[in-house]
Amino acid sequence: MENEKEYFSVAEVAEITEKTIQGIYKRIRNKEDKIQPYVKEDEEGNYILHKEVLKAIYKIDYENIEAADTKQSKEKFSNSSVEFSNKFTKPKEEENNKAIELLLREQIDLLKQQLEEQKEINKGKDKLIFELNERLAENQRIVDQQQRLSLVDKQLMLEEKTGTHKQGVISRFIQLFKKNEDTEQQ
Repeated sequence: MENEKEYFSVAEVAEITEKTIQGIYKRIRNKEDKIQPYVKEDEEGNYILHKEVLKAIYKIDYENIEAADTKQSKEKFSNSSVEFSNKFTKPKEEENNKAIELLLREQIDLLKQQLEEQKEINKGKDKLIFELNERLAENQRIVDQQQRLSLVDKQLMLEEKTGTHKQGVISRFIQLFKKNEDTEQQ
């Protein structure tokens, strides 16, 4: 079995080369890519890459980087990594921010449109409620008139039975309707 230090995972190669994991996998899947001689699968079925891929494909002398124990060389490697990372993360952050802003604007516009539609629906409902209230008031007036007529009718029947007719039937109806007109006008 070959020495494990001879091979790196895709994630390790991505970190060392400052490439994306997806970019390395894309090259691995391309059977005509120059990376193919350096790729193999481990016991778990994961792709691993021979350390020579760093020199041959990515032009990185990893052994010199690995052997450099001085603080200065580590800082240099770290700083270049940060600079490289910033070059690609800042534009991506801006793109993401713009995409998020666009999405939020679209959602706001959609919510405004829904609000306007709801206002129109509410206007229709308000108009219907007003019309129903008007009908209800009219029906209440009719019921009141019917109740008065019924009361007059009962009074007339009672007066006929008891013989206490003081006024004629027609004059009582005239009085009743005059009262109704007066109350409706108020």
